[in-house]
Amino acid sequence: RDRRGREFWVEVSVRRASIGGQDRLLSVLRDIADRKRAQERARLLSTAVEQSTEGVAVSDVEGNLLFVNDAFASMHGCKPDDVIGRHLSVFHAPDQLPSVEAANRQVRREGAFNGEVWHQRRDGAVFPASMHNTLLRDEAGNPVGMVAAMRDISDRKQAQEALRQSEEDYRLLFEQSVDGILVDAGGRIVRANPALADMVGEPADRLIGRSALDLLHPDDREAAADYARAVLAGDPPSPAPRRYRSLRADGLSGLVEIRSRRILREGRPALQSLYRDVTQQVQLEEQLQQAMKVEAVGQLAGGIAHDFNNLMTGILCHAGLLKSEPVVPEAVRETADLIEGAARRAAALTSQLLGFARRGKQQDVPVNLVATVETSVRLLSRSLTPPIRIRTDFRHGPAYVRGDPVQMEQVVLNLAMNARDALPDGGDITFALDQQHVEEDNDRRPPHAPAGRYAVLSVADTGCGIPRNLHDRVFEPFFTTKPQGKGTGMGLAMVYGIVRNHGGWIDVESTPNAGTTFRVFLPAADTPAGDEPAPVPARRTSAAAAHATGRILVVDDEAIVRDVLKRMLTKRGHEVITAAGAAEAIAYYREVGKEVALAIIDLRMPGMDGRECFQVLKAIHPGIRAILATGGGPEVSVQDLLDEGVVTLIQKPFEADQLDEAIQKALAP
Repeated sequence: RDRRGREFWVEVSVRRASIGGQDRLLSVLRDIADRKRAQERARLLSTAVEQSTEGVAVSDVEGNLLFVNDAFASMHGCKPDDVIGRHLSVFHAPDQLPSVEAANRQVRREGAFNGEVWHQRRDGAVFPASMHNTLLRDEAGNPVGMVAAMRDISDRKQAQEALRQSEEDYRLLFEQSVDGILVDAGGRIVRANPALADMVGEPADRLIGRSALDLLHPDDREAAADYARAVLAGDPPSPAPRRYRSLRADGLSGLVEIRSRRILREGRPALQSLYRDVTQQVQLEEQLQQAMKVEAVGQLAGGIAHDFNNLMTGILCHAGLLKSEPVVPEAVRETADLIEGAARRAAALTSQLLGFARRGKQQDVPVNLVATVETSVRLLSRSLTPPIRIRTDFRHGPAYVRGDPVQMEQVVLNLAMNARDALPDGGDITFALDQQHVEEDNDRRPPHAPAGRYAVLSVADTGCGIPRNLHDRVFEPFFTTKPQGKGTGMGLAMVYGIVRNHGGWIDVESTPNAGTTFRVFLPAADTPAGDEPAPVPARRTSAAAAHATGRILVVDDEAIVRDVLKRMLTKRGHEVITAAGAAEAIAYYREVGKEVALAIIDLRMPGMDGRECFQVLKAIHPGIRAILATGGGPEVSVQDLLDEGVVTLIQKPFEADQLDEAIQKALAP
């Protein structure tokens, strides 16, 4: 201690000495405080180096190792004593040696090196390391060695690679997404992908700096702005995407679905929004809903038509029976005529209902649309006033489809009469035929219609037109814009049903006071060999009464039909047995089936239908002769029934002469 009590280190040297003839102890003290401090610093430095998590290596100027700490040795999978005296190159892969030598030269030349290098462990595995090399000099400034501090940066490299890969994935997703993506910061678009540019019809770079609200219809911008503010506030009203009307650079509009989320961009809240064009999806949904609605109405119409036709059969046949009585007052005969006329008009309406509701083609033959249109034009021309002109455009030659000729004629006639009614003051009606190849991605093609070649029938008029808001309703049953008593609203509904049942669809284009065009798309068929005309519906001719004898089995679930047929056929000399259903008919037929000359079976009955009933009767006696009567029952191909052995079909409501004609055909030898 010094006089002030401060401690300090001294080095004491004690020796024996003779002083004044006496032996004494001579103590020599040397202040070694600086040396002690230096030693302490060295000790602390050594401890720090030994315990450091960074690898430390000391080498001579040539790169031979003089010292390595535990961290350095551990990084390389060895012990410190294993590497002392070895050259630094043992820790580098052979392909890294040129860069290592270049780094060492830089240290010797400039005094330091900082960088990233690849090191090699004892087992051969390599790892990235950040390296800081410093040149060591002696007191004279001469280079005496190098000290290297290194850190294994494998984790950092992996994190950087993961981040780079994530950014690359995001970039690819952003650039290649089929949905539009934009980033909105501060109310302005700062990023926009190519899909969004295609969606709005402008290059992506021209969207930068604009407001995202500019891409939407003005009437939807306030709602979209409220949604954006809610998302930025972290409290979106609901997680579901929002739908808004969009605007394109070319003026067209569509419907987009937007889903936004809050992100941070440069430390500030921003919006990332996903835009999906759902215009076509919504159109398909609307088409599906319309088809489902029409299908439901069609099923209802079919059921109504069946029951109605049964009643009309009873009315018509009873009226015919009344008129056939030998002595009938003239007033009664006139009344019967009025009843028949009213019933026939009702039957015509029911026929339209069936045309709308029918799910299948009654025939499947080549139909020449040119011939069908020409026939319909001849019929139509008889009911036109002089101011209406009919034009045809068949420049593309014949157009064939496969289907039912009668139904195709109904399509043309109903479209023609609809055009006629739109021209109360005269004008033009144009029929045109063309062929088109409809692609899979065609927006107008409904889901039920396959891609391929289509015959296109256009019926255009220059009449009053149809308001845009009614375009989707014109094919609904009983919907009409005509005055009370001028239309039933079933013509276009029947056209829709027939066209759809033939695998096609119908479009309408119309502007008030600028005319209307209906386009019917039907799957095209090859022209038949020899270009033979398609079968035309047979004209009904009055047949002589079938006054032949023979037992006839009448199978119908409607009592009024059974009763009138029994009276009518009995009057014509037949023995008539009636059955209220298939089970009753089969039980009777098992007992006396061979005595039955003919069976008249209703096609649509509860439980077992007429077709199944006929099949059972035929299994009992294969020689059975049968007529199937249909009032709008199960959609069965006429040809299929004929192939199974049915003699003929008769459509309800029928009259006496039609039934006589069918019976004569069935009983003919």
